[in-house]
Amino acid sequence: MEISSQDDNTCHKWYPGNVLATYLVDGVEMVKVEYFVPSLDEKKRKRSVETRVSIDRIRPQPPPERSGAKKSYELMQDVEAFDNGAWCAGKVKVILFDGSCFVSLNNSKEQIYFHHSEMRKPRKWVDGVWEMTKKVKQMPWIT
Repeated sequence: MEISSQDDNTCHKWYPGNVLATYLVDGVEMVKVEYFVPSLDEKKRKRSVETRVSIDRIRPQPPPERSGAKKSYELMQDVEAFDNGAWCAGKVKVILFDGSCFVSLNNSKEQIYFHHSEMRKPRKWVDGVWEMTKKVKQMPWIT
């Protein structure tokens, strides 16, 4: 499973985790989840977080991309990159010869290096089906 987290109102992340229990609260389906986040303690790499969230804040992990398929990205393409233990939305800013990229996460001006194995194409979980996010068609006169 992946658990949605909204950090400081700007960063939407999906943490890999587990559902521990499900229950109803005032007619709303809730789940108790556990996921791991980076620890501030230098001796520990991760710390476990248990919390309760509504059912709409969890989704199954997206299916893996085809086995053996070479990942390739385009400039300004929307991607998700695995950063600090979570999948975070970003945009490809620089592509290196080996397919790795520099990505700006959550509309930041900062560019972070990611190996292609730490990136994936964004998908949305809609009514029990994985959908690829729509590609924004660029107008030919815009460069």
